[in-house]
Amino acid sequence: PVCFLGSGCRTTVGPPTHPVANLYPTVYSSAVLADTRGGVLTISSLTSLLKDVGLLDPLRQAGLRQIDVQTMVRGLAHRGYAEIDARRCNIDIRWVVVRLLPVRQKPEARLLVLEAGGREFSQAARHFGIDVTRPPVESTRRDVYGRRFALQTWSVLHDGDQASLRRVSTTDGTFLYWELEVRMPGLAVAAPAAHS
Repeated sequence: PVCFLGSGCRTTVGPPTHPVANLYPTVYSSAVLADTRGGVLTISSLTSLLKDVGLLDPLRQAGLRQIDVQTMVRGLAHRGYAEIDARRCNIDIRWVVVRLLPVRQKPEARLLVLEAGGREFSQAARHFGIDVTRPPVESTRRDVYGRRFALQTWSVLHDGDQASLRRVSTTDGTFLYWELEVRMPGLAVAAPAAHS
């Protein structure tokens, strides 16, 4: 009898450790898509936006690829939602979400909302003139699992943009992360052209 001996080595492929763009929500629940609408945003506009709030450089240093920025633009055009998941990266930013919401008075326009979570947003706070030495607005919220969190929020109006910085903690005061939210009614984002 002939016997064949074989050996093989197993390679484990782990999740990526660089920032990854997603078209479908992983940061939020899929219910967020009920409010979003597709819109046209150029790669250069999205890149400039991320740069202005201090997100682009650390994301690029962590390995954000141009194809991921293109993926975000495609997701925004298709359903008005795109995200960058950086939770496995060794940077201060955990995630970035860009959403396009309908504008009731202008059906052809979209309101751009940028949200990000991370360990610190000092550059964004300076950019928008957010002063965290002022007393914050205190509130609480629950996540999708029913866990309760304490929020301290500082909000400003800056050149027509509404910017908020939230410190998210456990209810006993243990700091978890910061959240940045910017609503940009002044940034022109058009609805996609209708196909005939």
